[in-house]
Amino acid sequence: MPLLHYLNQFNHSERYRTRRDALEFGVVGADSISQELILAGLADPFWHIRLLAIDKISKLKDENLV
Repeated sequence: MPLLHYLNQFNHSERYRTRRDALEFGVVGADSISQELILAGLADPFWHIRLLAIDKISKLKDENLV
């Protein structure tokens, strides 16, 4: 599935499982879409999705780290 699909799925779904799957399968490297998914996951209302985003934070490029 294209990575852009996962970003769209994450941004437009209200369901926990759909957003979790998008973050789980959509982050494959340090590309811009994966980085957007990680950053969006850090602001998610579900604690488990935030935790998953923290686990994937090592894939962020240095300019996105604060």
